[in-house]
Amino acid sequence: MPASLIGKTLLNRYRIEEFVTRTPLGEQYRAIDERSNKSVTLTILPKSIAENAEAIKELDSKSKPLQDISHPNLTKYLGIYQTPTHAFLLEEWVDGPSLQHILEKSPVSAE
Repeated sequence: MPASLIGKTLLNRYRIEEFVTRTPLGEQYRAIDERSNKSVTLTILPKSIAENAEAIKELDSKSKPLQDISHPNLTKYLGIYQTPTHAFLLEEWVDGPSLQHILEKSPVSAE
């Protein structure tokens, strides 16, 4: 249940502030990086992935190159992390509505 993580701090650094949404990859939260005092997007991966060491290793290996991508129109990928009970992805936080929300309000033609 999403509410059970609100207020928890992972890795003595990422304090979970609010549930944002469920995605195919997991539950997404806004968290505060207590070292930088900046918001981050924290995606808790499903237990089926978190408890599979090979899956985590492969996901980490395949996602490492994303950390080197820097573009003003893309969120910065910060990495994959584990605790004894969770595995999660971190990205920079972007304030504002989601792309899905924008497209639902003002559909864009494919042309």
